[in-house]
Amino acid sequence: MKVVVIGAGASGIIASLVASSNNEVTLLERNNKVGKKILLTGNGRCNYWNSDISVDKYNTDSYDNLTKILECKEKVLTYLDSLGIYPKVKSGYYYPNSNQASSIQEILSKELGNRNVNVVYECKVVDIVKENGHFVIKSNLEDIECDKVIIACGSKSSPTTGTDGSIYEILDRYHTINTVLPSLVSLKVNGSFLKDWNNVRVDVKVSLYIDNAFIKEEVGEIQLTDYGISGIPTFNISGKAVKALDENKKVEVKINFLPEDNISLLLDTRSNNLPNHTIEELLESVLPYQLIFTLLKISN
Repeated sequence: MKVVVIGAGASGIIASLVASSNNEVTLLERNNKVGKKILLTGNGRCNYWNSDISVDKYNTDSYDNLTKILECKEKVLTYLDSLGIYPKVKSGYYYPNSNQASSIQEILSKELGNRNVNVVYECKVVDIVKENGHFVIKSNLEDIECDKVIIACGSKSSPTTGTDGSIYEILDRYHTINTVLPSLVSLKVNGSFLKDWNNVRVDVKVSLYIDNAFIKEEVGEIQLTDYGISGIPTFNISGKAVKALDENKKVEVKINFLPEDNISLLLDTRSNNLPNHTIEELLESVLPYQLIFTLLKISN
């Protein structure tokens, strides 16, 4: 059977490798190399797996399908190990032991060659036509006939790497396309103080409220930017926040910069032990200077 896989990111590469066991596989990639986005992940280290993969960590309208998918998670990790990826596990996050994303990109690229997958580079698909039970993939280079097509184009998350969402116009004839919204992203915040706290990193508790109702909270390090907030806790609430914004709901994020237990007692004790100190002085060594000045300015 002839199989065409469109998109040579992580998903497209793995799909090609698995399909190549008993099919003739062609992998189409619009860049000049495979796995370009792999090189960007994990700040160049490639966080390729997580020890805590469970249904409650996802946001979906189809938890039954998700449950079935996650039943294969150990099989997937075993498969990645079989490719020769040697992991370094840190706080549940899996990285290649080399700490270089290029290691994984190189392993996957070489494996495509070992499995005789035909990779066509700088190939942009412009149409998919179904004729007599077969498909014709039309591109800027050539037309390719096949029996099955696997779409692995990466949504519209990173136009600079080729994932610009153009595939949706083609797929719209064959599938219902849900509204595409960003997730695992930074959030823009309204406020005149943003330039004051720009570039500060701090451990916090971030709480998401939609139409005044508490939805979710995350604890960890965030980055304060001149447009809003970023970092893993922000990413983890962003999906629900963005969906609510798309539905024109009121979205608020509350940040607790001192989420430790008994923080009020700590501050009272510091005040008693350090008489005649200003609030700014009482917060020295508790919070970064830049953040102290910003919070005092906001609160007058």
